Amino acid sequence: MMTTGSTTPSEAVPAQTVPVASIVLIVLGVVPYAMIMAGMSDLHDVDGISRGLAGVYAVIGIAILWIMLAILLGLGAAKGRMPSWAGIAALVLHPVSLVAVGATVDLLSSPGFDWALIVPGVLPPLIAAYALWARLPGLHGVLPETATSGAVCAAVLLLSAVPWIALSQRSSERAEVRAQQQQLPVISDEERRAQATRDWQARFEGLTPDSSFGDYLDYIKPGSPFRQRALEEARLVTDRQEQAEKLIRDGMLVWLGDLWQLDIAPTPSLCDAFAARLQKEAEEDRGKGSYWVVVEYLEIHLENLKWLASAHCDLKDAIAAVETTARGYPETPQRDRFLAALAQLPQS
Repeated sequence: MMTTGSTTPSEAVPAQTVPVASIVLIVLGVVPYAMIMAGMSDLHDVDGISRGLAGVYAVIGIAILWIMLAILLGLGAAKGRMPSWAGIAALVLHPVSLVAVGATVDLLSSPGFDWALIVPGVLPPLIAAYALWARLPGLHGVLPETATSGAVCAAVLLLSAVPWIALSQRSSERAEVRAQQQQLPVISDEERRAQATRDWQARFEGLTPDSSFGDYLDYIKPGSPFRQRALEEARLVTDRQEQAEKLIRDGMLVWLGDLWQLDIAPTPSLCDAFAARLQKEAEEDRGKGSYWVVVEYLEIHLENLKWLASAHCDLKDAIAAVETTARGYPETPQRDRFLAALAQLPQS
């Protein structure tokens, strides 16, 4: 990079011309600068494709902008005025700042480092402003060459060091996390399953008549080793009637296939809630891939239907919806048995 020598106070300052080329480069540099800032802002986006595109935009913007900055500094040294040592410093700091911004791309790909945007945000304007200052000798009386050059070089060096310090800190934190993880005991999948079973059993042992009625449902389901005991204890929940009706209205009917065994009163409000929910589920289960959906969501309520029908609940629309759904699937012995059972239900 070419540099000009310093002048003595006695030398006349040449007439100042407008550095058109430098100004045009600075204006054009706004485009890659915007690409850098936009790309780096999205480097830890949730979507992987977005992160990849953001990285591409940032790298392309960095390459273009730092080429333009090199040209600006070259024009400043060749056609403007700056101390000879500043020209040498610019020759060194230009690639140093480029590598620092590249390191910032890596840094910003991790959450929690948004503040590092200050590096690509400040470095290009600072370097461009210095290069333009070199082309405007009239400003050197206000901004002396030595002081201005020293301040700019120090600022560029400081900003270039920031991402490396942060990367070092991030590496130390990750190493500490890995060390902590290595100290944790290794637990096999079998041990995890055994622990999960113990925790599940412990939660059941902690249930009382004041517990939520819904907390018993996972233990009542068929196949549970606590099924019979859970049925007995759920009958003791103090506000089971209100909670059962709320669970039905909240769409938890699939968990309540044993409602008839839980000492719940078939009140008009419970009958209405049950009938409305069952009808809705029957309508939603039409045209699914297999009759198994009827088994899982509708057949499980056959005993509930018998219980509520014997209590003179109005189930006509709900039973009709269930029957229509079941008939929509191919004939099988299981389907035909279910339809026959529905036909025997009394309907108010």
